[in-house]
Amino acid sequence: MLVASASAAALFKLPESSSCANELFDVILMDVQMPLMNGFDATGAIIELEKSAGRAHTPIVAMTANALKGDRERCLEAGMDDYIAKLIRAEELFQIIERLAGNVVKEPTTRSV
Repeated sequence: MLVASASAAALFKLPESSSCANELFDVILMDVQMPLMNGFDATGAIIELEKSAGRAHTPIVAMTANALKGDRERCLEAGMDDYIAKLIRAEELFQIIERLAGNVVKEPTTRSV
């Protein structure tokens, strides 16, 4: 697991960047309201990077405190693959990750870049 403090920073952690050239991600958890670049813009940029690199799409899950009618649809229209409202329930998050990542089970490791 890699942790980015802002959506813009996440773009530099994708496999195309030199710091993570050999790492692949099963899923991206995208906070919609991040500083510098919101989750919608970051999602668009990630999708464009994937297309330009000829890579398969990495599923993106929107994470937001917004739970208003239409928020889920807005996230899906922006190219995100699923949506989860905060406060996050672990069971719901795990189900989404298992579905999107194809039931990949790995030992978790965390590092910040």
